[in-house]
Amino acid sequence: MAPALERLLVVARLPTRSFAWLSPDAPPDLNQATTAALERLRTAASAVAPHVEVKLAASLDEDALDAMAAAAAVDLLATGSLPLGNLPVLAALRKRRLLALLWLPPPIEQDDTPPTTAPAAGPIRRLACVCIGRRASAAVAAFLRDHGEPAQQVTLLSLAAPLQPELAAVMDVAGIQASVELLAPPGLSAWSWLEQHVGPRGIELLVFTRLPAAVLLRSHWTVPTLLLPPAPAAGVALAPERGLDAPDLIDDGGPVRARFEHAVGIGRRTPIPDQEIALVRHGIIVAHLTTRAGEAELPNHCRESAYGIFRTGLRRERSPVAAVEQRIAVIGPPSRPLILFDAELPDTDLATLAASPAFPTHEHLAVRIRPMQPCRAIRLRLHEAGFKPLVVDCRTVLDEGEALDVPDVVDAVRLARVAARLRARGFPVVAIVHHAAQAPATIDFAALRAAELAAHHWSSLPPPAVAGSVGARLEACAAAPRLSGHRGAIELDNVGVLY
Repeated sequence: MAPALERLLVVARLPTRSFAWLSPDAPPDLNQATTAALERLRTAASAVAPHVEVKLAASLDEDALDAMAAAAAVDLLATGSLPLGNLPVLAALRKRRLLALLWLPPPIEQDDTPPTTAPAAGPIRRLACVCIGRRASAAVAAFLRDHGEPAQQVTLLSLAAPLQPELAAVMDVAGIQASVELLAPPGLSAWSWLEQHVGPRGIELLVFTRLPAAVLLRSHWTVPTLLLPPAPAAGVALAPERGLDAPDLIDDGGPVRARFEHAVGIGRRTPIPDQEIALVRHGIIVAHLTTRAGEAELPNHCRESAYGIFRTGLRRERSPVAAVEQRIAVIGPPSRPLILFDAELPDTDLATLAASPAFPTHEHLAVRIRPMQPCRAIRLRLHEAGFKPLVVDCRTVLDEGEALDVPDVVDAVRLARVAARLRARGFPVVAIVHHAAQAPATIDFAALRAAELAAHHWSSLPPPAVAGSVGARLEACAAAPRLSGHRGAIELDNVGVLY
């Protein structure tokens, strides 16, 4: 549990007060036995840390233990099997000093064999963490970020299936290097799941955020249990909160544009008021954005794969991970061919797309054409259908504003425009999947309905060249090469450009 331990302070409790242990009044054989026992304890402890100190205590006193912990700058509190009456003292010390508590299970006794706990050799590799609620998941994420290793395999147990994508997002934003598996067993309590899977999965350590009395009472439990330090006090709500929603972002080499909306509402998603948004990566705030009409651009140095976001003006948390309201991905050109599809495809069309021959060999990305559904709901639907829970917004990619006057009959055309623009920026788009009555015109990629996927011939085309200039982008998007002797004036973003 602590392979780099520098100092070990052992508090050995005397078994009784009936005799004056280690005093001139005690019988000589008793003193000899006690001295020998202490020497064996020091010898055993010397193999654990370079500096070892053993102290005797007639009882566990909270104030005395607190003074010892403060003087030694203790980081971890460890205890073996103790009477339940001592648990309140240890729990109080954990809260006082904000310490993690490691509980070692009682020895196993089978027939006439000597008791044993059979600890695993070498560093701990398999962990099971129980998360209930956002703050618990943030505490576990901080623990795995600070103490996890790439070789570790972590089973993260959540009791609510709809929270599974959100928990995965928290782990990603926190910068976890360990391999994490998210589980939400239906119809099972946390204790029932642990009873069934700790042994078969080879779990070596259980991690909780609250005192697991139900676990400690199990005399046959043979896995060490780590109780994380108490979570910091909840942040102060500075204003009533309406849910935050945001699509994933496209990194095409230019400015990375973000859009922030209210998650709840009737009809179209409305942008949040102008305010400051914090970006969280690896458990820390890496940048602040100021929104205008719900939009903002990420700084040039913010081109990582994902960020957590939260509004700094609504809630201030001591832990940025606990403050995260949502995770957004930053999507660059993939290495495999890319298929764009309308995020509003019917369930039957989504199932057909997932069963198509191109599903295992191509990347897929949902595009929200109409801002009627929150991105959170779209991501959950994609996750349940077997797709990556990623969705980009058509307006952000096309930089077209609200587009209130654009009818829904041209949704497929707008999807094709997104594909053409991404291809001009080096994204290997090979097809779009729409559900319009008439297919839009396309350039170097196919426009398909779900029923046409099975019969389509998926050829491997070379990746498109990145169009650097404005003229090259127009040629790629319109298939209209510039003719010599002709001249045009085009105004982009109210800035005249001649070429």
